[in-house]
Amino acid sequence: MRRRLNALVGAALFALLLPGAPAVYAHAFSQPYDLPIPLWLFLIGAGAAVALTFAVLALFSAAAPGLHGYPRLNLLRFGVARGIADPVVLFVFQAIAVGVFLLIIVAGLIGHQSPFKNIAPTMVWVIWWVGMAYISALIGDVWALVSPWRICFAWAEALYRRLSGRGELSLHRPYPRRLGMWPAVLLFLAFAWTELVWQGGETPRNLALLVLVYSAITWLGMYIFGRECWHRQGEAFAVAFGLLARFAPLELRVREPTLCESCPAAPCAGHDGTCVNCYACFTRAAPVDREWNLRPYAVGLLTDGPVPVSLMVFAVLMLSTVTFDGFTETPAWVALMGTIDSLPGIDLSPAARRFGGGATLTVVLSLALVAFVSLFLVVYRLFARCMAFAANLGVPSADPHWSASELARAFVLTLIPIALAYHLAHYLSFLLIAGQLIIPLSSDPFGIGWNLFHTTHYRIDIGIVGAKFVWYTAVTTIVIGHILAVYLAHIMALRVIGDHRRALKSQVPMLFLMVSYTMISLWILAQPIVEYQK
Repeated sequence: MRRRLNALVGAALFALLLPGAPAVYAHAFSQPYDLPIPLWLFLIGAGAAVALTFAVLALFSAAAPGLHGYPRLNLLRFGVARGIADPVVLFVFQAIAVGVFLLIIVAGLIGHQSPFKNIAPTMVWVIWWVGMAYISALIGDVWALVSPWRICFAWAEALYRRLSGRGELSLHRPYPRRLGMWPAVLLFLAFAWTELVWQGGETPRNLALLVLVYSAITWLGMYIFGRECWHRQGEAFAVAFGLLARFAPLELRVREPTLCESCPAAPCAGHDGTCVNCYACFTRAAPVDREWNLRPYAVGLLTDGPVPVSLMVFAVLMLSTVTFDGFTETPAWVALMGTIDSLPGIDLSPAARRFGGGATLTVVLSLALVAFVSLFLVVYRLFARCMAFAANLGVPSADPHWSASELARAFVLTLIPIALAYHLAHYLSFLLIAGQLIIPLSSDPFGIGWNLFHTTHYRIDIGIVGAKFVWYTAVTTIVIGHILAVYLAHIMALRVIGDHRRALKSQVPMLFLMVSYTMISLWILAQPIVEYQK
């Protein structure tokens, strides 16, 4: 994705005729930062910080804080928060979201097909995908409120009821339990392929057509199974942003457990009889049963037990795809591609980058993406097996024993801080730089010469962040993310396994995995950004 953002910014700079634009573009995104100490010392120090966290927890935490709950402050007690949550205010935000959604489609279909003269690529790849991920993780599940697919279907249902006098538009077929979140897994994998492999992902018309195809799939799922059910189970981005929102400090909570029994989305009540971030229940609840809470970061990732297999795969998929994106921009990847290109029958030249007639770059990248995701799943499952072995070692047969599958599903959400940290480290600078494209494009979204807000001649400030800022932000976020993951895993071990000694033993393999991944992540981020060219 960074290559795509680089291309957008570089093209925009060139289009604005900045002096020396091509040179500035390359320098801005590939400038090395001379570390004050050798890289290997950074890697060892980061890994040691993660290991030290585990040691402190092992020595001083026989029972982790937050094991059975966490502090909450209901913001609806305050007039300002009630004003923000007012239905009129919410409707305004939803109308804006739908307006932007339609703008992206129309601009992509009829606007200028150069990606730096059309608002669609910047809105999709920079503002929405990168920006919404940060909003979800750092604020809350905003996507559940502003998803244009969910809003449009709700409006269609309201219109249908008014015109026909009947019930909901959906058929409300029973959602197959075995289906789980597998539709969301497949759709997110397809999105990752579009983002990381497909060469046409920056073309406005292609993006608009993909949005229309995804819209048709989403609305069909909502029509068959119900709006809230498909939004929670099958809508890939609702699942992705919802996972990140578990890290966030804001939550919606319903105190009335009987609502959860008839929830149109899924059984959603937790162990204490309340449900969190289920908008379906929240809208049906009486005002006295609603809470809009401020809570500590990351506590929403603690579950009552193992999550479904499909959700486990989805979480690992999110982590693996962003790592794959970073790895494909390293010299090691370029060397690997050169080796593959030298094999008989392989041609990765630009002329062969279409399907048919041998292994092209698209085919190789597609296979590499699937292999990378599969490798992450295999490695995680292997360490889960090691955790189960350590937890069960020396335990009498009469005591509870834990399987690798149970522990893999119980601990997978503790990896979300790592996915978020890598997302921050990997994309923050590009959001700050490429996101500036929205300023000139807002005045001329179709690329036809408008200047609605007198900003079309805005010049991108590529000096808004420097290489030093990017590196230290990456180090800080990666280390903090892994430390939080270790802490959450410790709490989950105590919650799921119970016995303190067994819980600590089970976490030794997970500690090794997290320390290793910390060092690998920082190594990837320290590499110069390169792209394979023949």
